[in-house]
Amino acid sequence: MAAQSVLAPLAIWLGILMLPAYAFGGLAGRALFNPERERLYRGVAYAMIALSIVMGLPIFG
Repeated sequence: MAAQSVLAPLAIWLGILMLPAYAFGGLAGRALFNPERERLYRGVAYAMIALSIVMGLPIFG
């Protein structure tokens, strides 16, 4: 995409700039995850997805 000039250089630099924060979040999540509580994590994830769907509906202006 960058070779075809579809991807702006600013977007590439922003991605590089945000990469450490993304990596830190992934490492922190992996360290905090306890496989014995998988059902809890799955329930929280589904609740967050449902909330995102509801908040994305056009009924909130």
